[in-house]
Amino acid sequence: MLFVFSSPLNKSSSDGPISCLGSYPCKNPNFGNLHRYKYVHGLIFLEGSKQLVIWNPTLKRFLTLPEPEGKCDRVGCTVLGYDSSEGKYIVLRSLGDSKICILTLGAQGQGLCRKIITLGVPWHIPTIRFCGCINGVMYYGAAVFVGIRIQHHIISFDVRSEKFNQIKCPERNLLMSSHMVPYEGRLAIIKTMNLPSIELWILKNGDKHEWTHKHFVLPLAEMDLIRSEKLCFYGVSYVGELIFTQRRLFGSFYILYFDPRRNSIRTVLFEGIVGDAFRSRYGFGKDGMLCTP
Repeated sequence: MLFVFSSPLNKSSSDGPISCLGSYPCKNPNFGNLHRYKYVHGLIFLEGSKQLVIWNPTLKRFLTLPEPEGKCDRVGCTVLGYDSSEGKYIVLRSLGDSKICILTLGAQGQGLCRKIITLGVPWHIPTIRFCGCINGVMYYGAAVFVGIRIQHHIISFDVRSEKFNQIKCPERNLLMSSHMVPYEGRLAIIKTMNLPSIELWILKNGDKHEWTHKHFVLPLAEMDLIRSEKLCFYGVSYVGELIFTQRRLFGSFYILYFDPRRNSIRTVLFEGIVGDAFRSRYGFGKDGMLCTP
């Protein structure tokens, strides 16, 4: 059983706790253990141990991606992106041996067009640190050979010209401890391991490997409600807020939105799985854990 909860974006704890506006319990395809999920322009990409699935929560439909010819390099070599100029979704998947499979889906995530690209593909091993598609360019982290050493670079793929490019990170091994995210229409790398300190690098020119660096400090005075919880970074909102919450999302929990431009924080209390009726209906205990017979 898969549960996805939706809630209003522009709300704060002063307005009171929010309950679930949209809850989508659904029996999903047998994709096994869920390794990773990613929300991309209305679709949710689910990477399991058995299958790769794209879920359209609006239409309540699942699309299981076909098995590619050959084996993938490793877990984390699939990227889902959206090209707003043509209104289509793109799935990029590495097949090894310098082969890239491109799957193109329609505006609702329906239909499937498959294409194999071999020319101009640099040797690389994709990693789990990936971003998505920004203005028609897909980005993901990869290990590449630089001389006799392996370094972690960013691979970009232009969906229109079908050209690849390698972008050097602003710091060595930065991708091993950071996240790649879209930020204000550009690719960015965010490092949150040393909270309340936040490091943000924004790509200025990929061809010249130019980055803009920014440093922020979370205003701890406004974090009394969640100071006892260990925060984890969960992404960037459409208005440029950095999203944090606790790692374990059982019961009620707080969501923290940090606006770097205003240096301000707003918190939202989300009731989550707390109602007795909800627990009883789906077999959850009082601690939010699934009960087993």
